[in-house]
Amino acid sequence: MDLVIHIYKFDFLQKKDIYNFLSASKQNLKFLKNSKYLNYAIINIIKFNNIAKFNNLMNFIDKSVFTNKIKIKNKYNIEIETTFIHEIINLNRIELLNIIYNKFGFIGENYYNIIFNNFHYLTFNIKNKFNLLNYLVNKNYDVLKNNEDQFNNSNYYFTYWSYNNNKIINTNLLPLHIISYLNDINLIKKYYEFIINNNLQTINDIDNQKLTCFLFSIKLQNYDYCKFLIENNCNIYYSDTNKCNLFHFLLNTENCYNNNKFFNKIWNLVKFEKNIKNLIYEKNINNIAPINYILKYGKYSAFKKLYDFNLVKCNNSYIEIVQNGYKYYFSNIYKSKNVEKTYQFSEYLKLIKLLLINNLDFKLTNNLYQKKNDPLYNVYKHIY
Repeated sequence: MDLVIHIYKFDFLQKKDIYNFLSASKQNLKFLKNSKYLNYAIINIIKFNNIAKFNNLMNFIDKSVFTNKIKIKNKYNIEIETTFIHEIINLNRIELLNIIYNKFGFIGENYYNIIFNNFHYLTFNIKNKFNLLNYLVNKNYDVLKNNEDQFNNSNYYFTYWSYNNNKIINTNLLPLHIISYLNDINLIKKYYEFIINNNLQTINDIDNQKLTCFLFSIKLQNYDYCKFLIENNCNIYYSDTNKCNLFHFLLNTENCYNNNKFFNKIWNLVKFEKNIKNLIYEKNINNIAPINYILKYGKYSAFKKLYDFNLVKCNNSYIEIVQNGYKYYFSNIYKSKNVEKTYQFSEYLKLIKLLLINNLDFKLTNNLYQKKNDPLYNVYKHIY
């Protein structure tokens, strides 16, 4: 027997009753419009991919239900604003999307925006994700024609939501940027091929920070993706809105083994590129060149790579920058009696040695290196 409930008593139903009520006769489904639990019912239909209940739902609601903003709590228990069409795309509900398409066409926001807006969703149900992407291609989905939001230049950026200390941070990225977060290079290549072949983006497109996907992958230290992009002839000479280039991102990092190892690997990919020397001395918006980061942080391994390639030379002014960097680091950042056992100390020591040996004009006075209270005393005693 069909469940029949008078409209005035409808609000007495519980959440799960509303969900079950969607199996009732079609003539009674219109009562759901007046229920405060309607959103709960729809989100569960989408979650469990219940096609039968969804078909019943489509008999009494219009397309605005799918595009209106709603608030739900995500897995981090953070309340976010979304739409039902957004959740259908996120969860790869192709059958549900097709039902909507057959009745209303493509509605709502930029679907590619949704697909690439969160890299976590790109890492599971890969087969279904590509089935969804191919479905859109086969239906000739066009972002510009089908996006109901008023289009302007910023609409084509892909909104990436990330979570930092339980706060939602919104930045505008492009799909080739988003896949930089993936660790599986084979999966990256699959998405890359789809994005390029379907003209969603070109390899050198920039986001609203003027970052190319190559620079973005450098920031994330995704070596395999960096290598893949270089092999596909990406432009490595771009700078972002702060005029930071490839080497700014590589070298403005902590002087630790992993960061230096990453630099060495990228250096081996780009060292034969034309005009690479220019990037080393190119100043950013704060008037800082990558060479300054090398000296300030005492990055001997990076300096030695450039030195051996005859791209940098030793001079007196560099010694002073290294000295100041050493003093600051071990006086303010790393305060310990075991300074000489640190990786950073070893790097500073080797860099200062190299600079001193190659600067015959530089004279180190006894007064300078014999002062035990001088932060550099531990370095100089190893040299003299």
